[in-house]
Amino acid sequence: MKRTYNYRTFILHKDAEYTCVATFNAYPGDPGNTSGPPERCYEATPPELELLDVKVDGMDMLPLLTEDEKLALEERIWDNSEVWGGNRYE
Repeated sequence: MKRTYNYRTFILHKDAEYTCVATFNAYPGDPGNTSGPPERCYEATPPELELLDVKVDGMDMLPLLTEDEKLALEERIWDNSEVWGGNRYE
């Protein structure tokens, strides 16, 4: 089940640092089931993050970020997962 979170952090964009609020959906994933009858077994699904917007002073910076800048922001969110739940398999 997805949940939406707001996370206050920073972004680096064009060699400048900005304080921002990142809004994202977190999908916790599922550890799967690999024991028991075959009809009850299924593959694990990894957790996912979906960035919705990245606001700096009310302006959405997400469309302006490069892929590397987005990946760095997502990594920062993963690194601070206790902010949005901690357990990637709820």
